[in-house]
Amino acid sequence: LSHIHSLTETDTSTAMLGISIEPIGELDAKQHQRTMQLQPSQHQTLDRVAKKMLRNFETYMLSHEAPLVNGTSAIPGTSVSRWANEFDRRIRFNPRFWEGIDT
Repeated sequence: LSHIHSLTETDTSTAMLGISIEPIGELDAKQHQRTMQLQPSQHQTLDRVAKKMLRNFETYMLSHEAPLVNGTSAIPGTSVSRWANEFDRRIRFNPRFWEGIDT
């Protein structure tokens, strides 16, 4: 048992974890098949989510822009991971929060 998490007699949950090794072509075909099964409304929703997510990313990055001496600007690399962590946290808390993001 791990020193990070130890099981006790009160633990009642069981989880199974597995790995499947498949040819990349087979995985691509499965992904393509799932994509083709999406309804037009799902494609539109994915398109809206992607646009709003990218707009949110752009706004966040520009808010961390710092001017440089030569007249250009830079964005700290840590801003990307902070944005990703925050976006992930917000999605977990409210999976539909993106609907409130302006495009």
